[in-house]
This record gives sequence, C-alpha cells and structure tokens, in this order.
Amino acid sequence: MVFRKNKSFNEDFLAADEILFDAAQTARLESVVTPLQKPLRRPGLIMIAAVVLGMLALGLARVAQLAIFDGPDYALEADQSHYTIKWSPAGRGRIVDRQGQDLVVNTASSSLVVLPYALPKQESDLIELISTLARAANLDPGQLGTVIKALDRRETLAAVIKDELGLQETLYLGELLKYNPAFSVETRGRRHYLLSPAAATVLGYTGRVNPADLKLQTSRPYLGFDYVGRAGLEAAYEEVLRGAHGGVKYLVNARGERLNEVAQYEAQPGATLTLAIDSGLQQVVYEALNKALGAAQSPGAAAVVLNPRNGEILALVSLPTYDNNLFSAPLGDDDFKKLFESPGKPLFNRAMTGVYPPGSTIKPVVGMGALAEQVVAPDYSLFVTGSIVVTSQVNPQIQYVFRDWRAHGWVDYERALAVSSNVYFYTLAGGYGDVAGLGIDRLAQYMRLFGLGEKLGIDLPGEHPGVVPDPAWKEAVHGEPWYIGDTYHQAIGQGDLRVTPLQVAAYTGAVATAGQLYEPHLVTKIGDQTVAPKIIRQLDLPESAFRSTRQGLRRAVTEGSARLLNTLSVAVAGKTGTAEPGGGLKPHAWFTGFAPYENPSLVITVLIEHGGEGSAVSVPVAAEVFRWAAQNDLF
Repeated sequence: MVFRKNKSFNEDFLAADEILFDAAQTARLESVVTPLQKPLRRPGLIMIAAVVLGMLALGLARVAQLAIFDGPDYALEADQSHYTIKWSPAGRGRIVDRQGQDLVVNTASSSLVVLPYALPKQESDLIELISTLARAANLDPGQLGTVIKALDRRETLAAVIKDELGLQETLYLGELLKYNPAFSVETRGRRHYLLSPAAATVLGYTGRVNPADLKLQTSRPYLGFDYVGRAGLEAAYEEVLRGAHGGVKYLVNARGERLNEVAQYEAQPGATLTLAIDSGLQQVVYEALNKALGAAQSPGAAAVVLNPRNGEILALVSLPTYDNNLFSAPLGDDDFKKLFESPGKPLFNRAMTGVYPPGSTIKPVVGMGALAEQVVAPDYSLFVTGSIVVTSQVNPQIQYVFRDWRAHGWVDYERALAVSSNVYFYTLAGGYGDVAGLGIDRLAQYMRLFGLGEKLGIDLPGEHPGVVPDPAWKEAVHGEPWYIGDTYHQAIGQGDLRVTPLQVAAYTGAVATAGQLYEPHLVTKIGDQTVAPKIIRQLDLPESAFRSTRQGLRRAVTEGSARLLNTLSVAVAGKTGTAEPGGGLKPHAWFTGFAPYENPSLVITVLIEHGGEGSAVSVPVAAEVFRWAAQNDLF
C-alpha cells in the first residue's frame, strides 16, 4: 500500500486506484491458499485426554506415597541425619584408698560399633559392607549379617558388634572405617580391680549398658559402648564416676555423610573417690576371715572394721566373694550361671544385707536400757544356778525352763557381761523374782535407739534394716500373742531378732564413744570435696550406764570369753556371741569389740555362719586384725 502526500490539503490520503488494486490482490491470494490443519476427530480427543489423565493420576499417586506413606520415614531420616557426633569417651573416675593408693584403674579396650541409622540403604551396598567387615574383624559373615539386619534402622545410638578387639584388628579396622558413617572403632577404659577379690564386695563391678539404660532421659545419655556401675561403690556413685563424654558434632546429609564440623565438646572424666578403706587392713581381714571360714567349714562369713568416732569404714569383707575383674570382659552364659547360682552366694553382701540372730552380742544394748531405766543398779547381784523356771501364763500346770550356758554363782552387771550370763539378762529384760524387768516394749525401744530395725545409711546399695520383733509384729507376722518367753529369747539375741554385722559394729561404736551413733560410710572425698561424717543420733543415756557397760566388756577380755585378746599389746574390750539358728544347724559365731579401751578408735565385728562358739572361731580373727592394726599404727 502506498501513501502519498496531498500538498494542497497538507495531509496524507489514499488514492482510489491503490485501494482497488489491494482489494483485487487479496481476493486472488485467498483463492489459491491451501489449509495447513485439519480438525481432530472424537476418538483422537478421547485418547489424548486419557493419556493426560493417566499421567496426572500417576503423579498424584506418587505425591501421596511420598507425603502419606513414606513421608514420616523421610522426615525422620532427614531429622535424624541432620547431625551426628563422633564421641570421645570420658574416663571413668578413679577409686583410691585412704592413702591415695589406686584400688581400680582403667585399661584400654576397643570395640567395633555401629550406628544403625547410618547403615547403607541399598541392599547391595549393605551386603558388600558386611562381607568386608566380616573378613577384617574375623567374624562369620552370616552371623554378622543377621545381627546387622536385626537392628532398628532408625536407632541413633551406637550398638556394639564385637568387644575386646586385638591390637591388629583395632588398627586395621580404624583405618578401614575412617570415613565410614555407620561403623567405627571405639576405644575406652575397662575397669581393672587391683584389690580383688579382697575388696570385691566394696568396689562392686560395671557392666555393659542395656536397653533400659539407653532409654533413660538424662542430660548425659548413655552410649552403646558405655559401662554402668552394677554393684558396690561402682553402682552407688555411678553419677559421679561416669563423667561426661566429649566429641565432635558434624552436619551430615540424608545419607549420613559428614559435611562439616559444627561443634566440639571436651570429655570430662569422672570424679575420684577417696575411701576410708585401708588396703593393707582390708587384705588382712580378708585373709584372716577366709582362713577361719575354711577351718570352721562355714558357708559364709563377714567382718566390719570402722572408726567409732566418725563412722568411717576401714575394712569390709563378705565371704564367699568373687573376682570382680570377670565383669570387665564379656561373660558367657556359663560364667553368669556359676556366679549367680552358686550355693555360697558370692555376690551377696553378708556384712550389710545378711541378717542373723545376734546372740550374746546384744547384751550390752539390753544392759544399757535396763541401767538407763533403773531396772537395776550396776552393782545389783544375782545368784545364777544355771536356769530359771517360769510358770505358763495360759496353763499354771505347765512350767518352762530357761537355761544359762553354765552356773555362774553370784554375778553383778559387769561380771554378767564378762561371763555372758543368760539368766542375768533374762531378768533385766523380762523380769524375774523381785525384778520387774524392762518388758518387751521398752526392750524393743532401746534396740531401735541403738540403730536396729532400720537402715543405717551406708553408701552401698542393698542394706537390710533387720528385724526388731514386738507384740504387734508377732501378731501381724505369726498371728500369735507375745509371751514372756519371747522377751527372754530376745534378751539374749535369739528368737526372731535379726541384725546385720554392720548394725552390730555401729552399736558397738556407740557404746565405745558414750552414745555417738554414726552413719557408716566408705567414701571420704568426692573429687576435692570432703564428705562430712553424719551422726544418726546422740544417745542421751546416763554416763554411768556407758561406763559400767564398757568395764563389763573389758572384763570379758581380761577374765571372760574373749581372753585370747588379752595377750595383745593394745587394750581391747569386747563381747562374744553364739547364736542358735535352729534346725539342728551349728550356731553362728560372733565377736564385736573395740580398742584402745581408754580411747577407742577401732571397732571390729566378726560373724562366721554356723561356725560354732564365738570365743573359739571369731575371736582369733579379731585378734589377728587388732594385732596388725597395732603394728601398723592404726590406733
């Protein structure tokens, strides 16, 4: 189309011939043009629609699978794989004796561990890894595969695959797995007990964590290669001994591959426990008690040595015992069965968990109560023929005879303690003739005052409170009323009265110190912090009662049943006991005493189960211990 300028009108216009020319050209072109597309027919449209809808349905199904079915797993994987920590185990705390001598040390032990959530997702990759590891760690591929495939693949805590790796295995596997996110070699301290078996009961042992430990919600969670205190001080002071693990925190991708370091944590070793235990004394007590155990053919024995002025335990032994180093290495089923099913019960702490009739060792407590209540004066004398006869409360035609172990003639309170007259203490407790006696209610009250029938609070697990019977207890347990004979039996440490050797040592200490009943304890320092002694109670009893009782116990050594101790270089006071367990079994042999007599600093209590006479079996053990203590300036 051509534009021309109309000069006369000074504006643009189209000439008429141009318009006609364009119209003719357009008509000619339209007549020769061929169409480029044909309209789709109905079947084609349906096919296209079906394909589009099918693709859309597949896409929606995949979205649903990812969002609904696989979504939680992917979310969990993304969340759990966000960070990982390469742990640096904390060293378990030391345990030392009163001189700072190590009782337990840590030795290096390596383990092959796995992080289940970081295992390869592809089956072929997992099979290849299992095969490689089995060769490197000397494991059966089939068994290793079974163990690995049984793991919860969502678990983030390490699981142990093989313990006690050799040096070559440790080095080779450490290099092989250097960049592997799922497997690693962890090296940590294994406990080695230097005073085993002599101190096994005190120190206890550690064991591998179990699923319950791993699920504990604490600020310091356990790891799969951790060891936990299971007995003794290892268990009682687990929180301070275990320390806090260190490590390096990494950011990782969803496949568990480390991307970069995020943070570092320094490992904090566990605190050192300083004990009141004297290593030399502990060994001497163990050896002396073990010798007596064999000579008496006894099934068990216990001994406690403590300082009556602060409650510190210098030695504590229970026999039979065990080697606690066994628990530092993996134990087989036969090993566990042998320990836990042994008739001697080596894991049972007889010193504080075993309960026994105390026999005549209870007489100082009975006497203190009678003197405090002015049932008799210390100079009250009784002619002991060898027995007393009591008429039945129910049937006057029946009479009961309560015997002494011999006819003692005239005895006052101190001599009654020295020769251990049963009749004299029957009279103090239950009454006889013109003496009213304490009666069972007051008798039980004084026994509880001296710490019987309750836990003393020793810093070891498993303490038994013992049993102090009274009429209400007998009615509840046996469904029977209380009789005068029950009071007589309890006065000489028989009947249903049950005590632990630890309780006997504690009340002996209270007699020795004129009334200070201390909480027995083993640990004197935690790290740099001193553990202060604790008084359970101050026994507010007449000084004359304490004085007469201590003098009676001294006379038991100079002229009574514990005369063997009178040959020592240190002055000792004490009391023997021969407690009948019933059932035709040999009596339990007891001794409890203190030294030096004028200024007591050591209490020794010895029990030998079914050992016979306390004077013949337990006193020699005490003599050996007192002698060693004197030679080594422990007084």
